[in-house]
Amino acid sequence: MHLVSAHRGVSGPRPDDRVNLTQTAALTNTNWPIARAHRQVVVNLNTVLGSLGDRSDKLGKAVDSLADLVHDSKPATETQ
Repeated sequence: MHLVSAHRGVSGPRPDDRVNLTQTAALTNTNWPIARAHRQVVVNLNTVLGSLGDRSDKLGKAVDSLADLVHDSKPATETQ
């Protein structure tokens, strides 16, 4: 342990330590809703990917059909 840190522990927190803790708490309170939202997105994505994985054969057919539809609906390009 650093000598200054040991001394602070004995003498109690200094005023600038309280400011640092207040700033850290404010930052944590600001970022917590964002972290919670990110966690929910990951949970939802896992659910969707799990569901797609359970239906991979149907999903493959749907993607192939969509690709065929998009390919067939493209207008013919003119060559000059």
